[in-house]
Amino acid sequence: MIYFIFAMKAEAQPFIEKLGLKKNTAYRRMDVFEDENSVVAITGTGILRAAMSVTELLSTREISKSDILVNIGICGMKSNPDGKENIGDAYICNSIISCYDGRTYYPDMLYRTPFDEGRLVTVNKPEGGEQYSEACDSRAVTLVDMEAAGVYEAAIRFMNSDQISFIKIVSDLCDGRYPKPDEVPDITGRHAEEIIKWADEVHDFRQKDVGMELSTAEKEWINEVADRHRYSVTRREMLKRKVVYSKITGADITKEFIENIIK
Repeated sequence: MIYFIFAMKAEAQPFIEKLGLKKNTAYRRMDVFEDENSVVAITGTGILRAAMSVTELLSTREISKSDILVNIGICGMKSNPDGKENIGDAYICNSIISCYDGRTYYPDMLYRTPFDEGRLVTVNKPEGGEQYSEACDSRAVTLVDMEAAGVYEAAIRFMNSDQISFIKIVSDLCDGRYPKPDEVPDITGRHAEEIIKWADEVHDFRQKDVGMELSTAEKEWINEVADRHRYSVTRREMLKRKVVYSKITGADITKEFIENIIK
Protein backbone atom coordinates (compact mmCIF):
# COMPACT_ATOMS: atom_id res chain seq x y z
CA MET A 1 0.00 0.00 0.00
CA ILE A 2 1.11 3.57 -0.72
CA TYR A 3 0.02 6.14 1.85
CA PHE A 4 -0.07 9.73 0.56
CA ILE A 5 -0.37 12.20 3.45
CA PHE A 6 -1.51 15.81 2.97
CA ALA A 7 -2.44 18.62 5.35
CA MET A 8 -5.14 20.17 3.15
CA LYS A 9 -7.77 18.85 0.75
CA ALA A 10 -6.67 21.41 -1.87
CA GLU A 11 -3.17 19.86 -1.91
CA ALA A 12 -4.56 16.36 -2.22
CA GLN A 13 -7.27 16.95 -4.81
CA PRO A 14 -5.13 16.34 -7.95
CA PHE A 15 -3.89 13.05 -6.47
CA ILE A 16 -7.38 11.89 -5.50
CA GLU A 17 -8.57 12.58 -9.05
CA LYS A 18 -5.58 11.02 -10.85
CA LEU A 19 -5.77 7.88 -8.71
CA GLY A 20 -9.56 7.66 -8.91
CA LEU A 21 -9.94 7.16 -5.16
CA LYS A 22 -13.20 6.87 -3.24
CA LYS A 23 -13.89 8.30 0.21
CA ASN A 24 -13.71 5.94 3.19
CA THR A 25 -16.39 7.17 5.60
CA ALA A 26 -15.10 5.07 8.51
CA TYR A 27 -12.78 7.89 9.54
CA ARG A 28 -14.65 10.65 11.36
CA ARG A 29 -11.82 13.05 12.28
CA MET A 30 -10.08 13.22 8.90
CA ASP A 31 -10.80 12.67 5.23
CA VAL A 32 -9.46 9.41 3.78
CA PHE A 33 -9.73 8.35 0.13
CA GLU A 34 -8.52 4.98 -1.10
CA ASP A 35 -8.57 1.96 -3.37
CA GLU A 36 -6.81 -1.40 -3.08
CA ASN A 37 -3.37 0.12 -3.80
CA SER A 38 -3.32 3.72 -2.53
CA VAL A 39 -4.56 5.83 0.36
CA VAL A 40 -4.80 9.61 0.48
CA ALA A 41 -5.25 11.00 4.01
CA ILE A 42 -5.85 14.65 4.88
CA THR A 43 -4.63 15.43 8.39
CA GLY A 44 -5.41 19.11 8.86
CA THR A 45 -2.72 21.75 9.43
CA GLY A 46 -0.23 21.77 12.27
CA ILE A 47 2.23 19.32 13.77
CA LEU A 48 -0.12 17.90 16.42
CA ARG A 49 -3.01 17.32 14.04
CA ALA A 50 -0.64 15.65 11.61
CA ALA A 51 0.75 13.33 14.29
CA MET A 52 -2.69 12.41 15.64
CA SER A 53 -4.17 11.74 12.19
CA VAL A 54 -1.27 9.61 10.97
CA THR A 55 -1.39 7.61 14.20
CA GLU A 56 -5.12 7.02 13.78
CA LEU A 57 -4.70 6.01 10.15
CA LEU A 58 -1.79 3.60 10.56
CA SER A 59 -3.10 2.04 13.77
CA THR A 60 -6.07 0.72 11.76
CA ARG A 61 -3.85 -0.94 9.14
CA GLU A 62 -1.65 -4.01 8.81
CA ILE A 63 1.62 -2.40 7.72
CA SER A 64 3.92 -4.54 5.59
CA LYS A 65 7.58 -4.03 4.71
CA SER A 66 6.64 -3.15 1.14
CA ASP A 67 4.34 -0.28 2.22
CA ILE A 68 5.52 3.31 1.90
CA LEU A 69 4.28 6.65 3.19
CA VAL A 70 4.85 9.91 1.32
CA ASN A 71 4.04 13.25 2.94
CA ILE A 72 3.32 15.79 0.20
CA GLY A 73 2.38 19.45 0.39
CA ILE A 74 3.19 23.05 -0.31
CA CYS A 75 5.95 24.77 1.62
CA GLY A 76 7.84 28.00 1.93
CA MET A 77 11.44 28.40 0.82
CA LYS A 78 13.55 30.32 3.33
CA SER A 79 16.99 30.00 1.77
CA ASN A 80 18.41 28.80 -1.52
CA PRO A 81 22.15 28.93 -2.26
CA ASP A 82 21.62 29.38 -6.01
CA GLY A 83 19.67 32.58 -5.33
CA LYS A 84 16.74 31.63 -7.54
CA GLU A 85 13.07 31.96 -6.66
CA ASN A 86 12.04 28.36 -7.24
CA ILE A 87 8.28 28.78 -6.90
CA GLY A 88 6.59 25.55 -8.03
CA ASP A 89 9.68 23.33 -7.72
CA ALA A 90 9.44 20.02 -5.84
CA TYR A 91 12.08 18.85 -3.35
CA ILE A 92 12.60 15.59 -1.48
CA CYS A 93 13.63 16.27 2.11
CA ASN A 94 16.84 14.75 3.47
CA SER A 95 16.32 16.11 7.00
CA ILE A 96 13.49 17.51 9.07
CA ILE A 97 14.10 19.97 11.90
CA SER A 98 11.28 20.35 14.40
CA CYS A 99 10.84 23.78 15.96
CA TYR A 100 8.34 22.15 18.31
CA ASP A 101 10.97 20.27 20.34
CA GLY A 102 14.29 20.93 18.56
CA ARG A 103 14.74 17.40 17.26
CA THR A 104 16.10 16.57 13.81
CA TYR A 105 14.93 13.56 11.80
CA TYR A 106 16.72 11.97 8.86
CA PRO A 107 14.56 10.02 6.38
CA ASP A 108 16.61 7.32 4.70
CA MET A 109 17.48 8.37 1.15
CA LEU A 110 17.68 4.91 -0.42
CA TYR A 111 15.92 5.38 -3.72
CA ARG A 112 16.78 7.30 -6.85
CA THR A 113 14.54 10.30 -7.23
CA PRO A 114 13.86 12.91 -9.92
CA PHE A 115 13.70 15.65 -7.26
CA ASP A 116 16.42 17.87 -5.85
CA GLU A 117 17.12 17.55 -2.12
CA GLY A 118 16.37 20.10 0.56
CA ARG A 119 16.26 20.34 4.34
CA LEU A 120 12.87 21.01 5.89
CA VAL A 121 12.01 23.02 9.00
CA THR A 122 8.65 22.31 10.65
CA VAL A 123 7.39 25.39 12.48
CA ASN A 124 4.50 26.05 14.86
CA LYS A 125 3.31 29.06 12.87
CA PRO A 126 4.29 30.62 9.53
CA GLU A 127 6.24 33.45 11.15
CA GLY A 128 8.70 30.97 12.70
CA GLY A 129 10.92 32.31 15.46
CA GLU A 130 14.46 32.19 16.80
CA GLN A 131 14.87 28.46 16.27
CA TYR A 132 13.39 28.82 12.81
CA SER A 133 16.01 31.43 11.88
CA GLU A 134 18.85 29.33 13.29
CA ALA A 135 17.75 26.29 11.27
CA CYS A 136 17.72 28.19 7.98
CA ASP A 137 21.23 27.70 6.64
CA SER A 138 21.99 29.76 3.54
CA ARG A 139 24.39 27.03 2.38
CA ALA A 140 21.52 24.60 1.79
CA VAL A 141 18.05 24.69 0.31
CA THR A 142 15.84 25.25 3.36
CA LEU A 143 12.12 24.64 3.17
CA VAL A 144 9.45 25.41 5.75
CA ASP A 145 6.19 23.61 6.58
CA MET A 146 3.94 23.00 9.61
CA GLU A 147 3.36 19.22 9.57
CA ALA A 148 6.32 17.04 8.52
CA ALA A 149 7.88 16.51 11.96
CA GLY A 150 4.52 15.35 13.30
CA VAL A 151 4.05 12.98 10.36
CA TYR A 152 7.51 11.48 10.93
CA GLU A 153 7.05 11.11 14.70
CA ALA A 154 3.81 9.19 14.18
CA ALA A 155 4.81 7.13 11.14
CA ILE A 156 8.11 5.90 12.59
CA ARG A 157 6.15 4.01 15.23
CA PHE A 158 4.62 1.83 12.52
CA MET A 159 7.25 1.84 9.75
CA ASN A 160 11.00 1.89 9.25
CA SER A 161 12.61 5.18 8.26
CA ASP A 162 13.30 3.92 4.72
CA GLN A 163 9.53 3.58 4.21
CA ILE A 164 8.86 7.27 4.91
CA SER A 165 9.50 10.13 2.45
CA PHE A 166 8.72 13.82 2.28
CA ILE A 167 8.18 15.74 -0.95
CA LYS A 168 7.45 19.45 -0.64
CA ILE A 169 6.53 21.91 -3.38
CA VAL A 170 7.54 25.56 -3.04
CA SER A 171 4.53 27.88 -2.92
CA ASP A 172 6.08 31.02 -1.39
CA LEU A 173 9.31 32.57 -0.14
CA CYS A 174 8.30 32.96 3.51
CA ASP A 175 7.61 36.62 2.83
CA GLY A 176 3.94 36.71 3.76
CA ARG A 177 2.72 36.28 0.18
CA TYR A 178 0.95 32.93 0.28
CA PRO A 179 -1.05 31.25 -2.50
CA LYS A 180 -4.82 31.58 -2.53
CA PRO A 181 -6.73 28.36 -1.72
CA ASP A 182 -7.88 27.94 -5.33
CA GLU A 183 -4.25 28.16 -6.54
CA VAL A 184 -3.02 25.27 -4.37
CA PRO A 185 -4.33 22.36 -6.52
CA ASP A 186 -2.43 23.73 -9.50
CA ILE A 187 0.80 23.95 -7.48
CA THR A 188 0.69 20.34 -6.28
CA GLY A 189 -1.05 19.06 -9.40
CA ARG A 190 1.82 19.94 -11.72
CA HIS A 191 3.92 17.30 -9.92
CA ALA A 192 1.18 14.74 -9.17
CA GLU A 193 1.90 12.41 -12.08
CA GLU A 194 5.66 12.45 -11.44
CA ILE A 195 5.25 11.81 -7.70
CA ILE A 196 2.74 9.00 -8.22
CA LYS A 197 5.03 7.33 -10.76
CA TRP A 198 8.02 7.58 -8.39
CA ALA A 199 6.00 6.20 -5.46
CA ASP A 200 4.80 3.28 -7.60
CA GLU A 201 8.39 2.47 -8.57
CA VAL A 202 9.58 2.58 -4.94
CA HIS A 203 6.68 0.36 -3.89
CA ASP A 204 7.52 -2.11 -6.67
CA PHE A 205 11.16 -2.18 -5.55
CA ARG A 206 10.11 -2.87 -1.97
CA GLN A 207 7.92 -5.75 -3.08
CA LYS A 208 10.89 -7.27 -4.92
CA ASP A 209 13.04 -6.55 -1.87
CA VAL A 210 10.91 -8.85 0.31
CA GLY A 211 12.14 -11.89 -1.61
CA MET A 212 15.64 -10.65 -2.43
CA GLU A 213 18.48 -12.70 -0.91
CA LEU A 214 22.07 -11.58 -0.58
CA SER A 215 24.79 -14.10 -1.26
CA THR A 216 27.16 -15.25 1.48
CA ALA A 217 29.97 -13.23 -0.12
CA GLU A 218 27.82 -10.09 -0.29
CA LYS A 219 26.92 -10.41 3.39
CA GLU A 220 30.58 -10.88 4.30
CA TRP A 221 31.58 -7.79 2.27
CA ILE A 222 28.89 -5.71 3.99
CA ASN A 223 30.08 -6.80 7.44
CA GLU A 224 33.72 -6.21 6.54
CA VAL A 225 33.05 -2.67 5.31
CA ALA A 226 30.76 -1.93 8.28
CA ASP A 227 33.34 -3.23 10.77
CA ARG A 228 36.12 -1.16 9.21
CA HIS A 229 34.04 2.00 9.49
CA ARG A 230 32.76 1.08 12.97
CA TYR A 231 29.14 1.26 11.93
CA SER A 232 26.37 1.10 14.49
CA VAL A 233 23.64 -1.52 14.14
CA THR A 234 21.39 1.09 12.49
CA ARG A 235 24.00 2.23 9.96
CA ARG A 236 24.95 -1.38 9.22
CA GLU A 237 21.32 -2.16 8.40
CA MET A 238 21.13 0.95 6.21
CA LEU A 239 24.20 -0.20 4.27
CA LYS A 240 22.59 -3.58 3.76
CA ARG A 241 19.39 -1.93 2.50
CA LYS A 242 21.39 0.13 0.00
CA VAL A 243 23.13 -2.98 -1.29
CA VAL A 244 19.80 -4.80 -1.66
CA TYR A 245 18.32 -1.84 -3.55
CA SER A 246 21.34 -1.68 -5.84
CA LYS A 247 21.09 -5.41 -6.52
CA ILE A 248 17.41 -5.07 -7.44
CA THR A 249 18.29 -2.33 -9.92
CA GLY A 250 20.81 -4.64 -11.61
CA ALA A 251 24.11 -3.44 -10.15
CA ASP A 252 27.09 -5.81 -10.05
CA ILE A 253 27.74 -6.14 -6.30
CA THR A 254 31.41 -6.30 -5.36
CA LYS A 255 33.33 -5.27 -2.26
CA GLU A 256 34.56 -2.20 -4.13
CA PHE A 257 30.99 -1.32 -5.09
CA ILE A 258 29.93 -1.49 -1.43
CA GLU A 259 32.86 0.71 -0.43
CA ASN A 260 31.79 3.29 -3.03
CA ILE A 261 28.21 3.37 -1.71
CA ILE A 262 29.35 5.03 1.52
CA LYS A 263 31.65 7.60 -0.05
